[in-house]
Amino acid sequence: MRKNHMWITVLVITAALSSVQLTTYKKQKRVLPREMREHWCYVPTGQAVLQQDTQLVADFYMSTIEVSNQQYKSFLLSMQGQEELLRKHRLDSMVWVREFTFGEPYKQHYHAHPAYANYPVVGIDLESAEAYCQWLQKEVQKELGAAYEVQCKLPNRYEWIRAARGDQHTFVYAWGGPYITNAKCQVLCNYRGVGDQSISIPIGEKKAEVIGQNYLGVAGYLSDNAGILAPGFAYAPSVFGCKNMNGNAAELLEGGQGVAGGSWRNTGYDVRCESIMPFAGPVCHVGFRPMLRIIPKVEGL
Repeated sequence: MRKNHMWITVLVITAALSSVQLTTYKKQKRVLPREMREHWCYVPTGQAVLQQDTQLVADFYMSTIEVSNQQYKSFLLSMQGQEELLRKHRLDSMVWVREFTFGEPYKQHYHAHPAYANYPVVGIDLESAEAYCQWLQKEVQKELGAAYEVQCKLPNRYEWIRAARGDQHTFVYAWGGPYITNAKCQVLCNYRGVGDQSISIPIGEKKAEVIGQNYLGVAGYLSDNAGILAPGFAYAPSVFGCKNMNGNAAELLEGGQGVAGGSWRNTGYDVRCESIMPFAGPVCHVGFRPMLRIIPKVEGL
């Protein structure tokens, strides 16, 4: 009987904590204008665990999707008449032909055609991603007014991990658990699916490698329904509702810390939450996802 009472007490406490967190979540969501809420996921204050290191991360909003071609176009349109800035932050469409033999159609259409409007922007450098965040900060500040201070930037690695895994510190992927497919065998992200026949461990070597021709469309085409990148709202969300934190476009981190989450060109192991890779300049598989901190200037807001 005592044991049953103990479990009932645990359940009551858990329900109460969940209720408090949900109330906080709803209150924070109301800070944003209604038309902006679907574009941002609230991430409450909590711990981010990375291997043996733990950091406390203050609450923030993470963009629901990787910045899209359409969103970045709005940023460029804000610079009309400022030719030097436009040249500085123009996207590099040549990434498609530098990396692929037959990337010419993507060079011509990926950043310009309406069909790709909701796809992640790629071919971007770190400076332009940071400039986009500064522009967006001003736009959100206009919406919220003087009662709040808005800060917008690229997430650091711990903020990114917090948004991806929340309090589930052992999650391999942002949707939970160690598997890249669900119970119905549906693929949950856009990654480079390879079979055993494509994996090699040369004699005398300890490291496995993927072999084969690096064509466009290799990225899991047969299993994840995407030849290259996929639209921003595709695939499974994180615990807080962020889409495509694993795979699709790898995401730039603050201050040149590299890129997180892997991309459509990476295998399943390299699209884990803890996956980190260096960034040397614009490529066709790296984009970015900004975060916001909204700080009340008046107590009680």
